[in-house]
Amino acid sequence: MKNNFKVALCGMITALSIVFMLIGSLFSVLVYCSPILAGICVAIVAEEFGAKYAVCVYCAVSVLAMVLVSDKEEVIVFLLLAGFYPILKYKIKKQKIFIRIAIKALYINLMCSAYYFIAITFLGIPKESFGTNTVFIVAIANFVMFTYDLALSRSIEIYKLKIQNKLLKK
Repeated sequence: MKNNFKVALCGMITALSIVFMLIGSLFSVLVYCSPILAGICVAIVAEEFGAKYAVCVYCAVSVLAMVLVSDKEEVIVFLLLAGFYPILKYKIKKQKIFIRIAIKALYINLMCSAYYFIAITFLGIPKESFGTNTVFIVAIANFVMFTYDLALSRSIEIYKLKIQNKLLKK
């Protein structure tokens, strides 16, 4: 496959990811859903062209989202959790199951801690809005991210079955 086609397709997927992010900023109920949809786009690039192209799409979406998307919490969710996670998932997919789970859990907990710090320090969200039971919040975050992991796997399977042949004319 020619590099021109890869770059063009990555550009179109970047644009689609930005559209998802912009829709999320228009409707506040989609603050956490739109970064996940943009992350699925990054996962498709990682699966199709490898981590190098996926990192380029992730960086392009991140920079454009910081400039264009009005809801910065949504951008932080993409930057820390939903955007880079598909690349990590792609890179560790050949590891043993216990190593994959440990790496994913470590990543999720580190990024949730970073999100908590950034939300309080830079976005001005009061600590009280996170509640008093942080263990419960961390447990919910882990559950949501492992559910995202499962949804990401299923989305890639659906992509391979239904879209890949039509898109790439294999």
